[in-house]
Amino acid sequence: MADKINRLSIIESIEKMAKLKRKTFWKLVLVILGVFLFLAGLGIELLFVKICGLLIAVLLLSLVWIWKRKLKLPPGIILYLLFLLAFEASLIWSRNRGVTANHLVSFIAGGLFWIAFYNLSDEFGSWLDKVIIALGIAFGGMFIASHYFGETPIRPWSLYLPYTGYLNHNNIGDFWALVLVIVSFYLIKKPKSFLYWGLVPLGFYFLAMSQSRSAYVALLVGIVYLFKSQGWITKYKKIFTVLVFSTLALFLFIGSQKSILLTRQYYLQGLMGLIHNPFGVGMGNFSIISLDPANHLWGLSGYSSVAHNLILEVAAGMGLLSIFFVVWWVRRLIEVWYKKDKKNLIYRAAFFALTANLFFHSTYFVPTMLWLWFITLGLSQSKTK
Repeated sequence: MADKINRLSIIESIEKMAKLKRKTFWKLVLVILGVFLFLAGLGIELLFVKICGLLIAVLLLSLVWIWKRKLKLPPGIILYLLFLLAFEASLIWSRNRGVTANHLVSFIAGGLFWIAFYNLSDEFGSWLDKVIIALGIAFGGMFIASHYFGETPIRPWSLYLPYTGYLNHNNIGDFWALVLVIVSFYLIKKPKSFLYWGLVPLGFYFLAMSQSRSAYVALLVGIVYLFKSQGWITKYKKIFTVLVFSTLALFLFIGSQKSILLTRQYYLQGLMGLIHNPFGVGMGNFSIISLDPANHLWGLSGYSSVAHNLILEVAAGMGLLSIFFVVWWVRRLIEVWYKKDKKNLIYRAAFFALTANLFFHSTYFVPTMLWLWFITLGLSQSKTK
């Protein structure tokens, strides 16, 4: 009897050690991924970064198969595959095949990250939000260093440098909108944490410095979804009020210094471009549509190299074939919106914040932002144990 108990104890000890090693392994993988997402947000060597992202996503899927011996496919995968096939077909008539192929790599990698994280909710769900906060602090440090102590080159696909030569937009705010949504969650769960309370003024500093209205909208969407879905608006009225009114104040103040309608004339150009180019001009070639006088409705000829709207960008690139992406996108929004369980709530709020940001800004061309959008979608859809 004693021998049997000893054997059971040894087996239990081995199982505990194996479980501990497994957790340590996945934490290491997540740290490596976090470092890569930081590099992908610097806005340099984008094609190389995207190819590396594709390889890392394939590696993640391989690890899922090795560890779990199965690979679950998320809802909507068929529509997304049809979208990728249509995307690849658009290379035939793209006005710049190299640019379109570059963006195709991003969306293939994004789809693979989506599948991987749909399968890795139990392994990564408890830690990814901390990685995002760490990334925000890292990008914030880069912003402060370049803004106050170094040079500030123009790099539109960076998450800490000026977006244009006008110096009136910086993507640091767009990323910190995501961070603040996560921080808002922890203000409720850990109200006595000095760390999370300290990140709030820091986050609003970055939002103010960024002058990014898309960041303010993203933060509002994420916070409202987070509090409304859990019935927290009344219960935590003070926290909700401070967060919402601070964000609205920033939006109104910065918005008063920028034109809204006149700077969005490329939306009309994109719609006219879709009429004149029913199969699009290839993803990433919006400048062709913006420069075409045939698309300057009512004389609105302001130039833009990007659509500043993910759906319009895809439609301009793929024309009628973009219907696959649009239907996939709408269905995923509805699916995630109506999920009522508390599991992965933080990632559903993050997903909606990122969706709002990609809907009003061109951060879908920043690999880190696009891939985090797919990653949070996968975690939002997954069912944890």
